[in-house]
Amino acid sequence: MAEVLTSPIIIRPRPRIEATISGRITANLSDDAGRDSPLSKFLQNYLHGFDNPITVRGLSQLPLNSHTDQPPPAWLLAGLPSLALNLNFPGPKPPPRIIQSVTIEHMRLTERAGRMRASGVVVAEIELPPGMQSVTANVVKVLPDVLVYDGPAGDEEADPDAPPPRAFGHILPDDFLDSTTEPSADPEYPYRIVVRAPLQDVPLNVLSGRDSVLSNFVSKIVFRGGAQAGVKGTASVRVEIVGVQGQVGLNDLPVKGEVWIGRQRG
Repeated sequence: MAEVLTSPIIIRPRPRIEATISGRITANLSDDAGRDSPLSKFLQNYLHGFDNPITVRGLSQLPLNSHTDQPPPAWLLAGLPSLALNLNFPGPKPPPRIIQSVTIEHMRLTERAGRMRASGVVVAEIELPPGMQSVTANVVKVLPDVLVYDGPAGDEEADPDAPPPRAFGHILPDDFLDSTTEPSADPEYPYRIVVRAPLQDVPLNVLSGRDSVLSNFVSKIVFRGGAQAGVKGTASVRVEIVGVQGQVGLNDLPVKGEVWIGRQRG
């Protein structure tokens, strides 16, 4: 996945030895057929908080574009490829919360041919974990898989087959939604990015036995001018990382947020 070089390491009788490593990524995120590479699988595991088994093997020459005042002697470089060390690269614990918040701006519900449909703009705030916050990432596609609630979503699992009491709809587009990425304007979160993905006439599947919940929700919109809806579930995203070719797919990221449906407030 990468060729790296460490700064000189001073080994002392301490339980922790720190090393400064620099180098270059040599693998793409996906091949020409769109299949995930080992680098993509590594990043997906890491961002889900899973450990990665890795192998560190010696190089017979210094990585390209490496600069060091103390290059290893030739005899040492000649023997390094015979050394291989199997390690466990730990994922962050607890798993990082990648999607900080999600909402659907200007959400509209319509009915056509007996089916409910939803339109609007999915807006998600995303933040990579501290070890990756200097990485420039662009989210180019989003696939939400969420339940819609009458009021805020609770702590129950968002399962369409056994939905919580106030859940009445399920949004799952047939394909990924194209999205754009921009830095957050909030100075309190300098590493956060804002992702926007238009949602146009996507089916809102009414959950079995929840017609009365939907009717109650629509009544709020009609007679009160609007209502607060909760959204909860998961989302999959496709991400481009600056400096690396291809896309990394992150699946089943937990999402939870709120949506205002009706006349825009303010």
